[in-house]
Amino acid sequence: MFFKPRIFISSTMSDKLALRNRIEKFFNEVGAEVMLYEKTLTPSTNKLTYREDIKEADFVIFILDEHYGSKTSLGLSGTEEEYRIVSQLNQKLHIYLKDTSPIDLNDDALAFEKEIKQSGYSYYYYKDEKTLCQRIKQTTFTIAKEIALYQLDKEKFDNKTMLKISKNYDYGIAIGYISLHNKLIELSKDYDAIETNLFVEMTDYAEESIFGNINRFVDRKMYDYLFKAYNIARIFNNKHVNDYTSTGRNGIKYEIPIYKEIEIHRLIPNEPIDRNWYKQKINEYIEAFKEFITYVEQKNTDINTITFK
Repeated sequence: MFFKPRIFISSTMSDKLALRNRIEKFFNEVGAEVMLYEKTLTPSTNKLTYREDIKEADFVIFILDEHYGSKTSLGLSGTEEEYRIVSQLNQKLHIYLKDTSPIDLNDDALAFEKEIKQSGYSYYYYKDEKTLCQRIKQTTFTIAKEIALYQLDKEKFDNKTMLKISKNYDYGIAIGYISLHNKLIELSKDYDAIETNLFVEMTDYAEESIFGNINRFVDRKMYDYLFKAYNIARIFNNKHVNDYTSTGRNGIKYEIPIYKEIEIHRLIPNEPIDRNWYKQKINEYIEAFKEFITYVEQKNTDINTITFK
């Protein structure tokens, strides 16, 4: 069965319900399970059950701003209490701090932020919720890698289990690229991939993440298939940016799987363009990506056929 990582989102709730839902939607789309106190955690007649639920998470994301939050029976906010539990267990985590003036923080919030800065954990300052979501999307691959390493560190695995985890890890990363590709194909029905910036925008980030990063996948062959597809995209993009110029007009914005929001707008050719060359490159890219998808599907089948005694 495919390993579905559990990601716990820790933040104040009353002012962040929409943000928490947005993050949940993104991680669900890339194959993770998001643990939200108000939605998915264990119902119980016992108080403060979340203290046990957070221990079951594979990764924890802390989102902090000027609001400290209501205090629990321990005299700490729920977020600070969760932070201390995760720290004691040495679980994998990312911390996001709102770029806020110290004068906007009360004494409890200031003390908590100071504790984090002195802990040795790295943290990221975010300006607003939009930049926060973009940053979380950009670190998806890092989170997947940390989860895999955390699972390996927690237990002593036999060879079959190690094989299954490595395949699941590759599969989780591959699904992100496939989601991005599928969105490109979907938007191509409404936008000309040659006369707009659609193809360049949708492949540029993924192309950069593949080149020079052979260690992204455990399975070298999976990397080779994806490299082949995005090498074709790179050839297309390098020529396209010289052949076309932006109109300067605002385009239509879309939320894109994995990494960011893009704005699609029409372009002006600098000179007569050989559209057939561009069509050929797009078709080559699509065919190469089909080979990648076929290989990924086969590896996923292999995962599900690994048996344990």
